[in-house]
Amino acid sequence: MSDSRLQILLHLSDGKFHAGTVLAKKLGMSRAAVWKHIQHLQADGLPIKASRGKGYCLDYPVCLLDEASIRQHLNQRSCEPQIRILWQTTSTNDQLKRTVDEKLRSGVVCIAEQQTAGRGTRGRQWLSPPGVNIYLSFYWQFERAASELSGLSLAVAIALAQALASRGQQEIMIKWPNDLHTAKGKLGGILIDMLAETNGPTRAIIGVGLNMGMPAEHAAVLDQAIDDLCWQQAALALDRNQLAAMIIDTLYECCEIYDAQGFLAYHKQWPRWDMLEGKAVTLQKGLTTIEGTASGIDETGALLLLTAQGKTSHASGDVSLRVKPV
Repeated sequence: MSDSRLQILLHLSDGKFHAGTVLAKKLGMSRAAVWKHIQHLQADGLPIKASRGKGYCLDYPVCLLDEASIRQHLNQRSCEPQIRILWQTTSTNDQLKRTVDEKLRSGVVCIAEQQTAGRGTRGRQWLSPPGVNIYLSFYWQFERAASELSGLSLAVAIALAQALASRGQQEIMIKWPNDLHTAKGKLGGILIDMLAETNGPTRAIIGVGLNMGMPAEHAAVLDQAIDDLCWQQAALALDRNQLAAMIIDTLYECCEIYDAQGFLAYHKQWPRWDMLEGKAVTLQKGLTTIEGTASGIDETGALLLLTAQGKTSHASGDVSLRVKPV
């Protein structure tokens, strides 16, 4: 993004109306130039309204990402990670995958204001409007084989749930294997891309999407209920840069623990966060549908189901709550 557009956006980030003449004077440009930059920002997906006699405003306040602010709130144990902030990318996971041959060191972070092709699990779209939520990817090289990392997404979800709970978000739950929820709906998700080498270490890109203030018009097009952290801002006392720093610290610590101890370090903590325990669920594995009652997880993080055939274990699949017939 150009400096001029960024300056306009910073002025509009308070969510109030700003007259074009005032913006032009403050920024040392013509009103026509302001109008042109506003059009580019609107084309990028920013909901800027124009009102005759009032000027321009954003539909919602925006807290832009800032590396200095993120670093200010990092725990020193994060060892000064390399942080790449992008205005726009297809997805932060894909961005790191494109640069993984640059001999990245563990702890590299890519975070974007907006994703144009954000990914959820099983190729689903991850809606990524600009300037409001967290779209962050974290690189780590594990000294473990890929087969030992089957519980990593659960470990990350547990670590993030604990971090959010410590800051006032008390209603959080985890839907196996990688979604953060509240009673109102989905709060966030984790997507892990593995780059394994034969008989060698495993490089992992851990993507975290977290809804901080999903605009209503975006939430309305989704096929599931969602929640965000905005309604608990007073309790959380976090802005977007503080939240990014919290996630980076959490991922760094989680990866260190997992590399040393594996999923067993998190296994006993699972019941505290389990959204599905004792509930009737449907598990979709390819073309196979399995119905049963969720019964926790095993020591590798696999889902345990009580079915008509007895207790079964499932390392992967798409699980959903079964709707009781009316």
